[in-house]
Amino acid sequence: MDIHIFSINSAQNELLVSILKVLKKLEGQFDFKLNNVFKYEIDNKTNFKSSFDTLFDICDDFRIANKINITDVCILISPLTYSG
Repeated sequence: MDIHIFSINSAQNELLVSILKVLKKLEGQFDFKLNNVFKYEIDNKTNFKSSFDTLFDICDDFRIANKINITDVCILISPLTYSG
């Protein structure tokens, strides 16, 4: 199983690389992959903070754009928060 780590903006690239370095040291059946070029435009960050569905929309867009297998895991790293 592949685990895809991504962010919605390039400001998180350094964090993504650091996370990947730690995860790559783990032995097991998972293959960690980094995508630091995915772009997602957010017009209203206030709405984003209050919408859990938006987090899943971003992950769905990432899956479609990168043709991610349905059995793989996608992890969104973001400075934005979900208030619920």
